Amino acid sequence: MDIQMWEQKAKELHHLEKLKNECAARAQEIKKELIHLSGGQSYRGENFVFTCHMRRGPIDYKRIPELRSIDLDRYRKSYVTAWKLECVRKK
Repeated sequence: MDIQMWEQKAKELHHLEKLKNECAARAQEIKKELIHLSGGQSYRGENFVFTCHMRRGPIDYKRIPELRSIDLDRYRKSYVTAWKLECVRKK
């Protein structure tokens, strides 16, 4: 394995993840501003439509007494592989 190449790619991924988080935070700020500007209502501009919709919340299975004796793991889908990169030392 080429350790220098690996470090370079890890550094690049770390930078992109940081940018993604910064962009996501800014997007949330702008969304709040749009909600305020549209008076909390769906709005149609010249080029964009900003729509408010409600969806039902998730089910809290732990609050259903009938399910306490049932092994819900039998009904789980397959495992999902996830990778996480953490910066352990600044260069």
